[in-house]
Amino acid sequence: MKNIILLLALFPLFLSCTDDDKEEVKHDYFTDFVTGVTVGGDLRPTSIRIDNEMNKISIDFPIGSTPTAIPVELELASGVTMKSPSSTSNTFDLTEIIPIYLEYKGEDYRYLIVGNYLPESIGGGVMQNGPVHDISLLYYGGSHRATRWTEEELQANVTYTDPAGKENWLFDSFLFLETHTGEGRNFENGLGGLGARKTEWQGLVDKYFAADGPIARLNSILSKSATRLGAPKYKRRLIISMPAAYKDQKDWGEISGRAMDFSLTLDCVSACSWYVDYIIQKFNEANLNYLSLDGIYFVAEQLTDNRHYLPQVADYIKSKNLKFYWIPYWDTDGMGEWESMKFDAAFLQPNYFFPAQKPDYTSYFDRVISYAKSKNMALEMEFDERALKKNSQDYRADRLRDYLRAFDSYGIIKSFPIAYYQSDCMVYSLKSSIYEEDRALYNELCTMISKRQKARGEK
Repeated sequence: MKNIILLLALFPLFLSCTDDDKEEVKHDYFTDFVTGVTVGGDLRPTSIRIDNEMNKISIDFPIGSTPTAIPVELELASGVTMKSPSSTSNTFDLTEIIPIYLEYKGEDYRYLIVGNYLPESIGGGVMQNGPVHDISLLYYGGSHRATRWTEEELQANVTYTDPAGKENWLFDSFLFLETHTGEGRNFENGLGGLGARKTEWQGLVDKYFAADGPIARLNSILSKSATRLGAPKYKRRLIISMPAAYKDQKDWGEISGRAMDFSLTLDCVSACSWYVDYIIQKFNEANLNYLSLDGIYFVAEQLTDNRHYLPQVADYIKSKNLKFYWIPYWDTDGMGEWESMKFDAAFLQPNYFFPAQKPDYTSYFDRVISYAKSKNMALEMEFDERALKKNSQDYRADRLRDYLRAFDSYGIIKSFPIAYYQSDCMVYSLKSSIYEEDRALYNELCTMISKRQKARGEK
């Protein structure tokens, strides 16, 4: 018997703009190039999935199998032809990710064929897609950053080895973000100054997805960790930050030969849509088998000068089967308006860690967490280098422990997703510290996270 999946759809996507622009935005996309996949041979797949939005064909095989020399035949939509390889019928080694190229109306389109399998030496099942639960914020991209996200630094965010020597999965989601270039241009319009241009927007994504960049290293570390622990139940989720469109900016750059003018809602939406498409393109080119592109994070922490274009950008992001995330800080402009801006989820920053004078624990967390729950918002846990023992003049480890205590007593740890602001690289800094106090704090934090991961089925 042949396993055939037929997906026959041809649809236009429409992106509307506000009436004040007096222009209609219309994108006609033909994306369903692959309409069917047949797998031959003796090794039968357990499932086949075609994702034309992500230009990806996923073929799952039984545990313990090794899918080498797999006959694959593709069925293409009318007008679509194979470019490389030249035939729709081929034999592939699906222990590797296979790139193929299709041609339509003179344009080339790159697809990936991914064989999902687990040798007996790794064990476990085929990784599932699941919701974000514990999100590690990884700042990277600006020239001012000291952290390069080395293998050691990333490993500290991927798994946790407890005092008894047992290794556990840690964060299930990773948000790569940056606020400014370090060279006079900003991605976050709340910083004022000059807005980053198209070249900086594109350069940021290029840094993230470079062949030797942090996302490629993260995927490699996940793979190596899976050989020790067994594959995680859930693929790790990847979220990429999106810059804000600076009000009235006119030097951002061009799209299709037309200079963008951010005094127009239409152009703000067009630039952000271009950016989303570029992220998807780079993710598809990266051949990441342990990471799933989950969504886009809006880097501005307030709605000031952003309300007019965000709902349309959200619509575009969702049309690509991605989620839209936001993390506003306590008492910022619009912190409770996330649903009207069409974000899929919002995490409120309590900002308890940062004031010079430590806030009153009970009244502060009661006010912030009660508000977050009333607005259906999740929470962020926050700490920076002042949680390290070496900062004896302004030592704030007690404030991080207050977050842990409050999140436990108010039911956040049990029932809510959590984002973790760790400044540049604090999880690794706590782990590798020479001070016993820092390592104890690291164990407290990671024990809580690993228990949350076990509760959702991870090893």
